[in-house]
Amino acid sequence: MSIRDIQNISPNQDKNAESKPDATSHPKLPPASIPKEILLNYPRPIALSQLIEETAQWSGYTFIMDPSLDREVQIFAPHRLTRDQAFGLVLATTENAGLRMVELEEHIIKIVPASFSQLAV
Repeated sequence: MSIRDIQNISPNQDKNAESKPDATSHPKLPPASIPKEILLNYPRPIALSQLIEETAQWSGYTFIMDPSLDREVQIFAPHRLTRDQAFGLVLATTENAGLRMVELEEHIIKIVPASFSQLAV
C-alpha cells in the first residue's frame, strides 16, 4: 500500500481495499469488542497524544507521533458518535491543530505537521 493522506478513510474501511477508499467499502474493524458508538467529549483541554491513544483503542489503527507534535485540544461532542463520525472528528481535530494523518501501511498512521510534503514522510 502506498503512503497516502488520511482524508476520507474510516475505521470501518475494508483492510483489503486498495489505495483509494470509496463509499461502498465499509466492512470490518478488528475485534468485535470495539464499541459501535464512541463518546468524544473533552470540554477541558487534553493532550492530543491522549486522544490519539484512545482513538487507537477503539479504531483498530496504530498511530505514530513524535512527542514534539503534542498539543492540547478540545472537543465538544456531548452525544455518542458512530466510529466513522468519531474518527472524522479526530481527523478534523488533528487538522485543526496544524497536523495531518498519513497512512504508512495497512492500519498504521503517522501524524506529521500539515506543512510536510508526502515525500518527507
